[in-house]
Amino acid sequence: MADTAPLVDVRNLSVAFGDGAEATRVVKDVSFHIDKREIVALVGESGSGKTVSAMSILQLLPTSASYPTGEILFEGKDILKANEAQLRSIRGKRISIIFQEPMTTLNPLHTIEVQVGEIIKLHQKLSDSDTRARVVELLTKVGIRDPEKRLSAYPHQLSGGQRQRVMIAIALANQPDLLIADEPTTALDVTIQAQILELLKALQKEMGMAMLLITHDLGIVRRMAERVYVMKSGEIVETGNTEDVFTAPKHSYTRHLIEAEPKGEPPAVDTSRPVVVETDNLKVWFPIKRGLLQRTVDYVKAVDGLSVKLRAGETLGVVGESGSGKTTLGLALLRLLSSEGAIAYVGKRIDGLTNKQMRPLRKEMQIVFQDPYGSLSPRLTIGQIIEEGLLIQNPELDEDGRNERVATALQEVGLDPATRDRYPHEFSGGQRQRIAIARAMVLKPKFVMLDEPTSALDMSVQAQIVDLLRDLQKKRDLAYLFISHDLKVVRALCNYVIVMKNGKVVEEGPSREIFDHPKDDYTKALLAAAFDIKVTHRAALAT
Repeated sequence: MADTAPLVDVRNLSVAFGDGAEATRVVKDVSFHIDKREIVALVGESGSGKTVSAMSILQLLPTSASYPTGEILFEGKDILKANEAQLRSIRGKRISIIFQEPMTTLNPLHTIEVQVGEIIKLHQKLSDSDTRARVVELLTKVGIRDPEKRLSAYPHQLSGGQRQRVMIAIALANQPDLLIADEPTTALDVTIQAQILELLKALQKEMGMAMLLITHDLGIVRRMAERVYVMKSGEIVETGNTEDVFTAPKHSYTRHLIEAEPKGEPPAVDTSRPVVVETDNLKVWFPIKRGLLQRTVDYVKAVDGLSVKLRAGETLGVVGESGSGKTTLGLALLRLLSSEGAIAYVGKRIDGLTNKQMRPLRKEMQIVFQDPYGSLSPRLTIGQIIEEGLLIQNPELDEDGRNERVATALQEVGLDPATRDRYPHEFSGGQRQRIAIARAMVLKPKFVMLDEPTSALDMSVQAQIVDLLRDLQKKRDLAYLFISHDLKVVRALCNYVIVMKNGKVVEEGPSREIFDHPKDDYTKALLAAAFDIKVTHRAALAT
């Protein structure tokens, strides 16, 4: 730790939203500091105030925010008293930020060259040719292959990991003194997470900058940070050197966060149970068309010859990196995508059925999506959202019958039925995911596809959702297809696991066997990245 004055010194900071007596303090007398060349972590669950505290450093909060108390000293000068011109000279040059979701942060209408070059021109006044050369240099530094070819690409043409690397290039363009990284790896595959974290740490050391890391993932904190501040309900409840906080946490909330990983193991596979869903040599190929006549020249083999069997009361985990075909497999099983090959549901072939013939089966085959906020209509109350399926699939029910089913579904997922008239934005992320699960369960399904249902949630909320899914499965004898890149959740919930890469299964078997004795190098690489094993299998990931 530096023995000079801190680079950033936050003193007794309070942040409120609203006016007068109606104002709500979301950050309360928070104090923390960041020394030069130091990595500091600010951790806590959603709503703890960590992002609001960090955004205050750059004055990026909406105009409804106010600062009843406190100072934010950057090199001894109070940022809270800076005018707009002074803030512009700091933002993007002296202090930069990487946001959580690059797809929503990058402009979909501008190329990568324009977006990286914009911040360079703003602060350095370089010529077009020098700016272009600097953009190529930055893209090379952050690990973008063939950067010259990527200059004309738009954000949607890049993978999630590539978009995050572009965000890092923008943040580092002017060699800042402080980099704020706000949940920089939350939505990424475990292997990409490991690569991004390794990249950030190497660049931080090379450029001699300080870093404020905001996250709810304590595994990332332990790997990256020198010191940590733990936030709860807008207050810092514990601080110290990272290793000290992890090995001897003093506050009960810190202990709660450390112990919050999904726990328990699923029961062993019971081969005597009836088969709910089965496929044989399933294929989903998307044609690549070129030329004036749009002739098919090749295929993207998203799912290429998969055979799976899922029994009642069993959870089949499907793991692999983005683009491996996991979600495509699930959508094909639900007959939401065209496919080739046999698909049987409770012993009957469904791959040849029309949409009209499939409709009666829809209530028995449900789906829970990754992002509950995006999959729940903001215009409907949660009661209306859950009731919607009943109106279509159970027209014989009267209003009282539907109300009773909705109330039961909410109770089953741990929500108060009295909240049924509220809207999705009035709930936390974990509560919204419970609503999405209730929407699926109200129809009493036999098979549920769970597409990354915990990836956007805090660790403690993940554990709660896993326990909820396990309880519902036991109560209703449900068959789950659980798609995830979070191998810790997969280990806690899934009986059987298939590992996908480029549309094919590279390894499969009972969960314990896959996690304890992986055979394929690709599986070993996924496990190494997920559990911070001190082994790398770069060749397996590169092929």
